[in-house]
Amino acid sequence: MTTGFKSKLKIAEIEYYNNQRPVSDKAEKNVIEFVETIHNGQPIDWDYWAGLNNITPEQAAKLVHHIDPILWPDDTIAVGKPNHGRYKGEPILAEALVKIRKLTQKLSNYSSSWTLVGLVDFVGEEHVSSSMAEAVRKTIKISSSCDFELPVNSGERNYTSWLREIWVKEKRPTGAPFFYALKKYKGQPESLVIEWWHTSPNGQGVKLKTNTGTIDLPKSQIQKIASKFKSKEKKQKNLSSEI
Repeated sequence: MTTGFKSKLKIAEIEYYNNQRPVSDKAEKNVIEFVETIHNGQPIDWDYWAGLNNITPEQAAKLVHHIDPILWPDDTIAVGKPNHGRYKGEPILAEALVKIRKLTQKLSNYSSSWTLVGLVDFVGEEHVSSSMAEAVRKTIKISSSCDFELPVNSGERNYTSWLREIWVKEKRPTGAPFFYALKKYKGQPESLVIEWWHTSPNGQGVKLKTNTGTIDLPKSQIQKIASKFKSKEKKQKNLSSEI
């Protein structure tokens, strides 16, 4: 690879990862597809990967690093050349390969089989391309993914995702403060809070709208959910140096 070519690739990666300079969705998509094409010879088919439920940890780690593991199952990538049978690729840079292997091990420790939804939720949207995150959002029909440790029926995806958005908006409170923060969302437009009660024969809790109806959650469960959000965010921060 020539020095000029390396520079162009590095510039593309910097532009993609630089969250301080907002770009249009179209411009960002173009940069992402450029990086994916550099690595694979063509853009990644995220709709295909979103439909699988048996992605291996190694495949998942490569996808996070913009490498299509079907096109490039070993330790090579396209580095800017069209993908065809006669071209065997070039070795993945050592630094990137180390990160892929570390992430593979992290993923293996949790599961031997992944979905794209679970993968993005585990590593965090900030660590994957917007194309990958968009494929996940299309799959579950919501703005963000659910907590990978919580049940995954459609109703729980709906309210868990909304609760996480509120948790972030309220500056990540844990314990009782998160429960009390939900009071002001009762009956608000776009809010899932139908009822909020502090004293009643049934104790303290909230009633939330879900995709499948409603659900009553006691205060203790709301506090547990906030703790899961906090724990997951901590794990994602620990992963950030390896992705």
